[in-house]
Amino acid sequence: MRILFYHRGAESFGIEYLSAVLKSAGHETELIFDPGFDDTLHFKTNLFDFLDVPGRLLAQAQRFSPDLVAFSSISNLYPYVKQMARLLKKELNVPAIIGGIHATVLPEFVINEDCFDIVCVGEGEFAMLELADRMRQGRDFSDIDNLWVKRGGDIVRNRERPLIDDLNGLPFPDKDLFYNKGAFWRSVQVSSSRGCPYHCTFCMNSFYHKRYGGKFFRRRTVDSVIAELKVYRDKYNPKVVSFEDDSFTTSVSWLEEFQVKYSREIGIKFLVNVHPGLVNKKIARLLKASGCSAAAMGIESASASFRRNMLKRNETDAQILEAARSLKDEGIALSTEFIFGLPQQTAEEAWRSVALNDEIAPDSTGTFVYYPFPGTELAEFSRQSGHLDGEAARKVDEGEGSFHTILFLKDANNDLFMNLSRLLPAFLKLPRIIKRSWLRRLCERKATVVQKAIGFCFLWAQSPGMFRIRSLNYLRMFWVYLLRRQSSAR
Repeated sequence: MRILFYHRGAESFGIEYLSAVLKSAGHETELIFDPGFDDTLHFKTNLFDFLDVPGRLLAQAQRFSPDLVAFSSISNLYPYVKQMARLLKKELNVPAIIGGIHATVLPEFVINEDCFDIVCVGEGEFAMLELADRMRQGRDFSDIDNLWVKRGGDIVRNRERPLIDDLNGLPFPDKDLFYNKGAFWRSVQVSSSRGCPYHCTFCMNSFYHKRYGGKFFRRRTVDSVIAELKVYRDKYNPKVVSFEDDSFTTSVSWLEEFQVKYSREIGIKFLVNVHPGLVNKKIARLLKASGCSAAAMGIESASASFRRNMLKRNETDAQILEAARSLKDEGIALSTEFIFGLPQQTAEEAWRSVALNDEIAPDSTGTFVYYPFPGTELAEFSRQSGHLDGEAARKVDEGEGSFHTILFLKDANNDLFMNLSRLLPAFLKLPRIIKRSWLRRLCERKATVVQKAIGFCFLWAQSPGMFRIRSLNYLRMFWVYLLRRQSSAR
């Protein structure tokens, strides 16, 4: 069986795992990769239309001649996935399957698209393998667990199989698919777990916890992670490892074992995501001793009562400050993260986030505007409370917008929320007199490209090292794309 994957913008753990499982069973896989040049760093542009990305991807798909086309989609990629699926459906006479979080949350919505024949609900490794095996054997596949299948004019909705309990039993992700397309260079992404122990209402984990309960969070052994990293170290020679776990510091005993083995056997600086409720002096010391150079910590809002009542986050301001201090005392570069435009958030609470960030004094700050991801607890609240009207809810289901570009909730303070999300990095770096006068007035004006451009400059000025790495990654991706374009033209 020849299975063709499509993805856009960055590598996908889901596709990498699926490809690895399929290859281990003798199937052949390939990827058509859209670099996303038309929507780079949150600026949409048609400057790269001359590259004819859709046309080139179609030509690559036709050369591979797949038996099955597969898509994995988060909500904000869904419009691009659907566009490419329709193009491939028109030109290739093969079934198309879609999985990922958007399909899992909205299977009834997605299965009714004319470009998809099968929807995978939940984890897809073994469902996809069973599908490929049966197609290779010429057998019926309409009764495979986790799959919703169109059969004639009907839809067969099969039951969902249990989550994969032993992540160590999976083959290592097939990163060659993305590396060969230029999707990463000098840095490598790894995940030591699936899920998160927290239930933050704005996050997809609130959907997963409701669906799967306490079994959702699972972690691999340290030995499994080290073995995977050795493969990537020898194959890609990365300068930075980025652990993409939602919360890296969930277990002190795991970190103690990791500290010994990673520092001894890998020794590459790495980045992590942490929750302020899971950081203290001991954990910070373990991270530093392991080789951690930077940590991103989600704070979301400076109001403790708002965090507790609206976001289901119980950490206090004192805990946040102590966690930040512990990381900084160990010399770990700290990046804080805030969300603006949350339902029932006030202008006063938004400005308090600016003040708290000043008090923390992180090395950098990442910001988002609230996006009501389908299936999350806060999105349901937003709909029921009237903050998210019917037309906006339809756009969210279609995957329009993103958590950097648009606020769908109705609120008189939306311009302020958007401007603060763009300019908070500037508040972090500029002198106090400028913050109190010019920058504050700029935030209170209508949101335009001016605030966006200023924020972009300060965003990358915060972390010149990471900016350099990401810029080189991007330039390599562009270069690989051009080389492949010239090669195919010859």
